[in-house]
Amino acid sequence: MKYFGAIFSLILWSGVAWAQLTFDTPVLDFGKVWRGQVLHKDIVFFNGGSRPLRIEAIDSGCGCVAVEREVGKLYGARERGSIRIKLDTENFRGKLERRIGILTGPGAIQYLKVRAQILETFLVEPPVVDFGQLASSSGEKRLLTIKSFGNKRTLIKSVQGQLDFASVSIIKSTGQVEVSLQNPLARGKYTGVFTLETDDLYHQEVKVPVFLTLGSEVVQGAGYLEFGSIAKGQSVERSLQIAKQANEAFSLKNASLFLNGEAIPLQYVQIKPEASGFRVRVINGLSKMGAFSGKLNLVSDAGSEVGVDYFGFFK
Repeated sequence: MKYFGAIFSLILWSGVAWAQLTFDTPVLDFGKVWRGQVLHKDIVFFNGGSRPLRIEAIDSGCGCVAVEREVGKLYGARERGSIRIKLDTENFRGKLERRIGILTGPGAIQYLKVRAQILETFLVEPPVVDFGQLASSSGEKRLLTIKSFGNKRTLIKSVQGQLDFASVSIIKSTGQVEVSLQNPLARGKYTGVFTLETDDLYHQEVKVPVFLTLGSEVVQGAGYLEFGSIAKGQSVERSLQIAKQANEAFSLKNASLFLNGEAIPLQYVQIKPEASGFRVRVINGLSKMGAFSGKLNLVSDAGSEVGVDYFGFFK
Protein backbone atom coordinates (compact mmCIF):
# COMPACT_ATOMS: atom_id res chain seq x y z
CA MET A 1 0.00 0.00 0.00
CA LYS A 2 1.35 3.37 -0.94
CA TYR A 3 0.73 6.58 1.05
CA PHE A 4 1.13 10.11 -0.31
CA GLY A 5 1.57 13.51 1.32
CA ALA A 6 0.34 16.78 -0.09
CA ILE A 7 1.46 20.39 0.30
CA PHE A 8 0.05 23.13 -1.90
CA SER A 9 1.85 26.51 -2.02
CA LEU A 10 -0.30 29.38 -3.29
CA ILE A 11 1.69 32.54 -4.03
CA LEU A 12 -0.55 35.58 -3.68
CA TRP A 13 0.77 38.97 -4.88
CA SER A 14 -1.03 42.26 -5.27
CA GLY A 15 1.52 44.63 -6.75
CA VAL A 16 3.15 46.50 -3.87
CA ALA A 17 1.62 44.78 -0.85
CA TRP A 18 0.72 41.18 -0.03
CA ALA A 19 -3.00 40.55 -0.04
CA GLN A 20 -5.03 39.10 2.80
CA LEU A 21 -6.62 35.71 2.15
CA THR A 22 -9.35 34.20 4.30
CA PHE A 23 -11.06 30.83 3.84
CA ASP A 24 -14.63 30.18 4.95
CA THR A 25 -13.46 27.09 6.87
CA PRO A 26 -10.00 25.93 7.99
CA VAL A 27 -11.00 22.26 7.58
CA LEU A 28 -12.42 20.56 4.49
CA ASP A 29 -14.04 17.39 5.83
CA PHE A 30 -15.27 14.82 3.30
CA GLY A 31 -16.72 12.71 6.12
CA LYS A 32 -17.20 8.94 5.75
CA VAL A 33 -16.50 7.70 2.21
CA TRP A 34 -15.88 4.36 0.52
CA ARG A 35 -12.37 3.47 -0.59
CA GLY A 36 -12.09 3.86 -4.35
CA GLN A 37 -14.32 6.92 -4.55
CA VAL A 38 -13.04 10.05 -6.33
CA LEU A 39 -14.60 13.08 -4.62
CA HIS A 40 -14.72 16.83 -5.32
CA LYS A 41 -15.45 19.76 -3.02
CA ASP A 42 -15.20 23.50 -3.51
CA ILE A 43 -13.71 25.67 -0.81
CA VAL A 44 -14.42 29.43 -0.83
CA PHE A 45 -11.85 32.11 -0.05
CA PHE A 46 -12.16 35.87 0.45
CA ASN A 47 -9.76 38.64 -0.54
CA GLY A 48 -9.81 40.74 2.61
CA GLY A 49 -7.14 43.15 1.43
CA SER A 50 -7.45 46.53 -0.27
CA ARG A 51 -5.71 45.44 -3.48
CA PRO A 52 -6.52 42.78 -6.10
CA LEU A 53 -4.75 39.43 -6.00
CA ARG A 54 -4.01 36.62 -8.40
CA ILE A 55 -3.18 32.98 -7.57
CA GLU A 56 0.10 32.68 -9.41
CA ALA A 57 0.84 29.00 -8.76
CA ILE A 58 -0.39 25.86 -7.09
CA ASP A 59 2.16 23.11 -6.53
CA SER A 60 0.69 19.67 -5.87
CA GLY A 61 3.10 16.85 -5.09
CA CYS A 62 0.43 14.25 -4.36
CA GLY A 63 -1.34 11.69 -6.47
CA CYS A 64 -4.31 11.41 -4.11
CA VAL A 65 -5.20 15.11 -3.79
CA ALA A 66 -5.37 17.65 -6.61
CA VAL A 67 -6.42 21.29 -6.81
CA GLU A 68 -8.32 22.94 -9.66
CA ARG A 69 -8.40 26.72 -10.03
CA GLU A 70 -9.30 29.43 -12.52
CA VAL A 71 -5.88 30.18 -13.96
CA GLY A 72 -4.94 33.83 -14.34
CA LYS A 73 -8.08 35.25 -12.69
CA LEU A 74 -7.60 38.50 -10.78
CA TYR A 75 -9.66 38.79 -7.58
CA GLY A 76 -10.49 42.35 -6.56
CA ALA A 77 -10.62 43.70 -3.01
CA ARG A 78 -13.47 42.12 -0.99
CA GLU A 79 -14.11 39.63 -3.84
CA ARG A 80 -14.77 35.95 -3.23
CA GLY A 81 -13.33 33.03 -5.17
CA SER A 82 -13.00 29.28 -4.83
CA ILE A 83 -10.69 26.36 -5.52
CA ARG A 84 -11.80 22.77 -6.06
CA ILE A 85 -10.18 19.97 -4.06
CA LYS A 86 -10.24 16.49 -5.62
CA LEU A 87 -9.62 13.48 -3.35
CA ASP A 88 -8.81 10.04 -4.75
CA THR A 89 -9.29 7.45 -1.98
CA GLU A 90 -8.01 4.39 -3.87
CA ASN A 91 -4.75 3.98 -1.91
CA PHE A 92 -6.07 4.76 1.57
CA ARG A 93 -8.10 3.22 4.34
CA GLY A 94 -9.07 4.49 7.77
CA LYS A 95 -8.53 8.07 8.92
CA LEU A 96 -6.96 10.42 6.37
CA GLU A 97 -5.75 13.92 7.24
CA ARG A 98 -3.57 16.14 5.08
CA ARG A 99 -2.46 19.72 5.73
CA ILE A 100 -2.28 22.22 2.88
CA GLY A 101 0.12 25.13 3.41
CA ILE A 102 -0.83 28.44 1.81
CA LEU A 103 1.72 31.24 1.49
CA THR A 104 0.11 34.65 1.99
CA GLY A 105 3.23 36.78 2.47
CA PRO A 106 6.90 36.65 3.46
CA GLY A 107 7.06 34.27 6.43
CA ALA A 108 3.26 34.09 6.73
CA ILE A 109 1.70 30.72 6.02
CA GLN A 110 -1.93 29.70 6.46
CA TYR A 111 -3.01 26.09 6.69
CA LEU A 112 -6.02 24.18 5.47
CA LYS A 113 -6.79 20.62 6.46
CA VAL A 114 -8.37 17.91 4.33
CA ARG A 115 -10.01 15.09 6.28
CA ALA A 116 -11.85 11.89 5.44
CA GLN A 117 -12.78 8.60 7.08
CA ILE A 118 -12.22 6.00 4.37
CA LEU A 119 -14.22 2.80 4.75
CA GLU A 120 -13.85 -0.54 2.99
CA THR A 121 -16.76 -2.04 1.08
CA PHE A 122 -14.99 -5.42 1.23
CA LEU A 123 -11.72 -7.16 2.06
CA VAL A 124 -9.97 -10.14 0.45
CA GLU A 125 -8.72 -12.50 3.16
CA PRO A 126 -5.88 -13.30 3.13
CA PRO A 127 -4.63 -10.40 0.95
CA VAL A 128 -1.53 -12.44 0.00
CA VAL A 129 -1.36 -16.17 -0.79
CA ASP A 130 1.84 -17.47 0.81
CA PHE A 131 2.31 -21.23 0.57
CA GLY A 132 5.57 -20.99 2.49
CA GLN A 133 8.21 -23.70 1.99
CA LEU A 134 6.86 -27.01 0.72
CA ALA A 135 8.39 -30.44 0.19
CA SER A 136 5.96 -31.15 -2.67
CA SER A 137 3.32 -29.28 -4.68
CA SER A 138 0.97 -32.29 -4.75
CA GLY A 139 -2.52 -31.44 -3.48
CA GLU A 140 -1.51 -28.00 -2.16
CA LYS A 141 -4.25 -25.37 -2.36
CA ARG A 142 -5.33 -22.21 -0.57
CA LEU A 143 -8.71 -20.44 -0.30
CA LEU A 144 -9.47 -16.71 -0.50
CA THR A 145 -12.65 -15.30 1.03
CA ILE A 146 -14.41 -12.01 0.29
CA LYS A 147 -15.55 -10.25 3.48
CA SER A 148 -18.21 -7.66 2.62
CA PHE A 149 -19.21 -4.60 4.66
CA GLY A 150 -22.42 -2.62 4.51
CA ASN A 151 -25.67 -3.85 2.99
CA LYS A 152 -24.31 -5.23 -0.29
CA ARG A 153 -22.40 -8.47 -0.75
CA THR A 154 -19.42 -8.05 -3.08
CA LEU A 155 -19.13 -10.74 -5.76
CA ILE A 156 -16.15 -11.83 -7.86
CA LYS A 157 -16.91 -11.63 -11.57
CA SER A 158 -13.74 -13.16 -13.01
CA VAL A 159 -10.05 -13.93 -12.49
CA GLN A 160 -7.46 -12.30 -14.76
CA GLY A 161 -3.75 -13.08 -15.18
CA GLN A 162 -3.56 -16.79 -14.39
CA LEU A 163 -0.25 -18.10 -12.99
CA ASP A 164 2.07 -20.47 -14.84
CA PHE A 165 2.63 -22.56 -11.68
CA ALA A 166 -0.90 -22.59 -10.22
CA SER A 167 -4.52 -22.44 -11.26
CA VAL A 168 -6.96 -19.90 -9.84
CA SER A 169 -10.70 -20.60 -9.91
CA ILE A 170 -13.92 -19.23 -8.40
CA ILE A 171 -15.99 -21.64 -6.29
CA LYS A 172 -19.48 -20.59 -7.35
CA SER A 173 -21.28 -22.19 -4.40
CA THR A 174 -19.36 -20.24 -1.75
CA GLY A 175 -18.03 -17.22 -3.66
CA GLN A 176 -14.50 -18.16 -2.58
CA VAL A 177 -11.38 -18.30 -4.76
CA GLU A 178 -9.20 -21.41 -4.82
CA VAL A 179 -5.49 -21.33 -5.69
CA SER A 180 -4.13 -24.83 -6.53
CA LEU A 181 -0.50 -25.58 -7.30
CA GLN A 182 0.37 -27.53 -10.42
CA ASN A 183 1.99 -30.93 -9.89
CA PRO A 184 4.78 -31.65 -10.30
CA LEU A 185 6.71 -28.39 -9.93
CA ALA A 186 10.50 -28.13 -10.07
CA ARG A 187 12.42 -27.18 -6.97
CA GLY A 188 12.82 -23.41 -6.52
CA LYS A 189 11.06 -20.17 -5.65
CA TYR A 190 7.83 -19.07 -7.36
CA THR A 191 6.14 -15.67 -7.34
CA GLY A 192 3.23 -14.25 -9.29
CA VAL A 193 0.20 -11.96 -9.21
CA PHE A 194 -3.38 -12.45 -10.37
CA THR A 195 -6.28 -9.98 -10.44
CA LEU A 196 -9.81 -10.40 -9.12
CA GLU A 197 -12.50 -8.45 -10.96
CA THR A 198 -15.44 -7.59 -8.68
CA ASP A 199 -18.87 -6.02 -9.05
CA ASP A 200 -18.01 -3.35 -6.47
CA LEU A 201 -18.87 0.17 -7.63
CA TYR A 202 -15.67 1.79 -6.37
CA HIS A 203 -13.07 -0.98 -6.12
CA GLN A 204 -13.41 -3.13 -9.21
CA GLU A 205 -9.96 -4.80 -9.29
CA VAL A 206 -7.87 -6.42 -6.55
CA LYS A 207 -4.35 -7.72 -7.18
CA VAL A 208 -3.33 -10.80 -5.15
CA PRO A 209 0.38 -11.84 -4.91
CA VAL A 210 1.30 -15.53 -4.61
CA PHE A 211 4.56 -16.89 -3.11
CA LEU A 212 6.06 -20.31 -2.46
CA THR A 213 9.37 -22.15 -2.15
CA LEU A 214 9.44 -25.79 -3.24
CA GLY A 215 12.02 -28.06 -1.63
CA SER A 216 14.91 -27.02 0.58
CA GLU A 217 17.19 -24.26 -0.62
CA VAL A 218 19.73 -25.56 -3.13
CA VAL A 219 22.06 -22.57 -3.46
CA GLN A 220 23.69 -21.28 -0.29
CA GLY A 221 24.42 -17.59 0.18
CA ALA A 222 23.04 -14.81 -2.00
CA GLY A 223 21.95 -17.07 -4.87
CA TYR A 224 23.96 -15.09 -7.45
CA LEU A 225 27.62 -14.56 -8.38
CA GLU A 226 29.24 -11.10 -8.50
CA PHE A 227 32.56 -11.03 -10.40
CA GLY A 228 33.37 -7.32 -10.11
CA SER A 229 35.68 -5.67 -12.68
CA ILE A 230 37.88 -7.89 -14.88
CA ALA A 231 40.74 -6.41 -16.93
CA LYS A 232 41.38 -7.57 -20.51
CA GLY A 233 43.24 -10.90 -20.53
CA GLN A 234 42.46 -11.50 -16.85
CA SER A 235 39.97 -13.85 -15.17
CA VAL A 236 38.06 -14.03 -11.86
CA GLU A 237 36.72 -17.13 -10.10
CA ARG A 238 33.78 -17.52 -7.73
CA SER A 239 32.44 -20.53 -5.84
CA LEU A 240 28.79 -21.59 -5.96
CA GLN A 241 27.94 -23.48 -2.78
CA ILE A 242 25.31 -26.22 -2.87
CA ALA A 243 23.35 -26.88 0.34
CA LYS A 244 24.15 -30.22 1.98
CA GLN A 245 20.47 -30.99 2.53
CA ALA A 246 19.91 -31.11 -1.24
CA ASN A 247 19.69 -34.87 -1.80
CA GLU A 248 19.72 -34.73 -5.59
CA ALA A 249 22.91 -34.63 -7.66
CA PHE A 250 23.26 -31.45 -9.72
CA SER A 251 25.15 -30.44 -12.82
CA LEU A 252 25.77 -26.79 -13.76
CA LYS A 253 25.16 -25.62 -17.32
CA ASN A 254 25.50 -22.28 -19.02
CA ALA A 255 22.30 -20.75 -20.31
CA SER A 256 23.29 -17.31 -21.59
CA LEU A 257 25.96 -14.60 -21.53
CA PHE A 258 25.45 -10.97 -22.56
CA LEU A 259 27.76 -7.96 -22.80
CA ASN A 260 25.96 -4.60 -22.83
CA GLY A 261 22.79 -6.52 -23.66
CA GLU A 262 24.37 -8.30 -26.69
CA ALA A 263 24.84 -12.08 -26.71
CA ILE A 264 28.50 -13.21 -26.70
CA PRO A 265 30.15 -16.67 -26.94
CA LEU A 266 29.88 -18.83 -23.84
CA GLN A 267 33.53 -19.92 -24.13
CA TYR A 268 34.50 -17.13 -21.72
CA VAL A 269 32.72 -18.86 -18.82
CA GLN A 270 34.33 -22.05 -17.41
CA ILE A 271 32.64 -24.34 -14.86
CA LYS A 272 34.51 -26.79 -12.62
CA PRO A 273 32.88 -29.16 -10.05
CA GLU A 274 34.04 -28.94 -6.42
CA ALA A 275 33.26 -30.98 -3.33
CA SER A 276 30.94 -28.23 -2.02
CA GLY A 277 29.43 -27.24 -5.36
CA PHE A 278 30.96 -25.59 -8.43
CA ARG A 279 33.72 -23.12 -9.26
CA VAL A 280 32.87 -20.62 -12.00
CA ARG A 281 35.58 -18.75 -13.88
CA VAL A 282 34.86 -15.73 -16.13
CA ILE A 283 37.59 -14.72 -18.61
CA ASN A 284 37.84 -11.30 -20.23
CA GLY A 285 38.96 -12.31 -23.72
CA LEU A 286 37.03 -9.67 -25.60
CA SER A 287 38.09 -6.38 -27.12
CA LYS A 288 34.91 -4.71 -25.87
CA MET A 289 34.31 -3.13 -22.48
CA GLY A 290 31.11 -2.93 -20.46
CA ALA A 291 28.79 -4.75 -18.10
CA PHE A 292 28.24 -8.47 -18.61
CA SER A 293 25.55 -10.72 -17.18
CA GLY A 294 24.36 -14.28 -17.61
CA LYS A 295 22.45 -17.14 -16.11
CA LEU A 296 23.64 -20.59 -15.06
CA ASN A 297 21.25 -23.52 -14.79
CA LEU A 298 21.58 -26.01 -11.93
CA VAL A 299 20.02 -29.18 -13.32
CA SER A 300 19.32 -32.19 -11.08
CA ASP A 301 19.32 -35.84 -12.08
CA ALA A 302 15.55 -35.75 -11.53
CA GLY A 303 15.19 -32.94 -14.07
CA SER A 304 14.49 -29.99 -11.74
CA GLU A 305 16.26 -26.70 -12.48
CA VAL A 306 17.44 -23.71 -10.44
CA GLY A 307 18.62 -20.53 -12.19
CA VAL A 308 21.70 -18.69 -10.88
CA ASP A 309 22.45 -15.17 -12.17
CA TYR A 310 25.98 -13.82 -12.52
CA PHE A 311 27.28 -10.39 -13.52
CA GLY A 312 30.32 -8.12 -13.56
CA PHE A 313 32.23 -5.61 -15.71
CA PHE A 314 34.87 -6.01 -18.46
CA LYS A 315 37.31 -3.10 -18.34
